[in-house]
Amino acid sequence: MAKNYLKVDQNRFDLPKFIDRIKNLSLIDMVNTCEKEYSWAESILPKVSRDDEYTIRQYYRPIRDFVYFLNIGGVGSTTGKEGLRKFEPSIKNLVEKNQLSKDALKSLE
Repeated sequence: MAKNYLKVDQNRFDLPKFIDRIKNLSLIDMVNTCEKEYSWAESILPKVSRDDEYTIRQYYRPIRDFVYFLNIGGVGSTTGKEGLRKFEPSIKNLVEKNQLSKDALKSLE
């Protein structure tokens, strides 16, 4: 019996759009929004095709790493710096609002 996969709109998993949407949020709102986004993306993985699963994982991993970065204040051993660099505008906004240390930007180097 063929498995019925959840139809995924590829445009829904646009990381630059997501980053643009959150870049001006407060630290708390940013963490909450990111946690909800990657939790939702992770929750639909068992319901999608293998091709869509790859797309979704590529989308939510940088978001998950960013939440780790915000919670810990640094880059973990499994955190992808390249993905985190995509969030640099958000990090800069948080630094400007004094919600994140200036040292956070050094972590991306």
